[in-house]
Amino acid sequence: MQKVRVLASEVAFLINHVLYDNNARLLTFGANSLLNMGGKPIAVKTGTTNDRKDNWAIGWSTNAVVGVWVGNNDNSQMKAVASGVSGASPIWRRIMLKAWELYKGLEFVAPENVEAIKVDLISGYPEHDGYSSRADYFIKNTIPSVPDPIHTKLKLCKGQHKLASEIDVARGEYEEKEFIVLKSESSNWIDDIKYFIDNQTDARYKVPTEYCSADTDTIIGFDKPKNKDRINGVGGFADVEVKLEVVSAKEIEWVKIWLDDGRELSFNQKYINTIYAAVPTGAHKLKAVVKLKNGDQKETEIRIGVNQDWDYVPPSSPIPSGM
Repeated sequence: MQKVRVLASEVAFLINHVLYDNNARLLTFGANSLLNMGGKPIAVKTGTTNDRKDNWAIGWSTNAVVGVWVGNNDNSQMKAVASGVSGASPIWRRIMLKAWELYKGLEFVAPENVEAIKVDLISGYPEHDGYSSRADYFIKNTIPSVPDPIHTKLKLCKGQHKLASEIDVARGEYEEKEFIVLKSESSNWIDDIKYFIDNQTDARYKVPTEYCSADTDTIIGFDKPKNKDRINGVGGFADVEVKLEVVSAKEIEWVKIWLDDGRELSFNQKYINTIYAAVPTGAHKLKAVVKLKNGDQKETEIRIGVNQDWDYVPPSSPIPSGM
């Protein structure tokens, strides 16, 4: 009989690995349930219908498969069976151990396109920040990307259990604290997640939602270049990267940048990330202004030098003495 592959080898391996891992079912079944096969490479899955009319356990090694179904002949509900552990599992375990005795089995070996990496013990994202981690398998190119949205650090106002605003962060008036952020993509799980969080004693689950300040200040500053920077170029010019940082709790109308109070480097832009300007050799001033919708303005300026120091003063020519 010709064999037909119905699952990709990497998918089959991941299923085997999950159902073989006794630690993966600790919360539901405990450490020493009937599904714990003492380290033997045997994968197993149980199931029970909602009406408790059908109960099963199916497991396998590389050399043998054992499936057990438990139910009443008249299709009535089983009153003494709560799950696959108390129904089919005791029978399955006895048969599977006998099958192992007769046929043994090999270790589940990861295919070439499956790799083991260290992941965060709580979230399953790649390890970070020195938090506890464990090894887990992933199909190549499917590893979750960072930053970790679950086991993460949030910026709080110093000494407060409230989130820091962008203004507070820009001022440096914040501290980072470890949290476990649980969210649901489905409204069906919101109440269950809230119930779980409310019953946790671990403070990391108590994620703040309020901001510590309603500060409406506006912050503007040059990220590049810095004040008193020297930028070198060729041919009497330098290509200067200008990056402006603007943070405001109010709506911005425009941001403008000037060189030496005359040459405008930007025109009525609401937000500026990075611009480049050809600046001639010499000492220069960069000035930036942000205008808010309410009419308020705030400005900042820095001094830079192109192909010379920002405070360079050319030597004066000597005055010839009288003859």
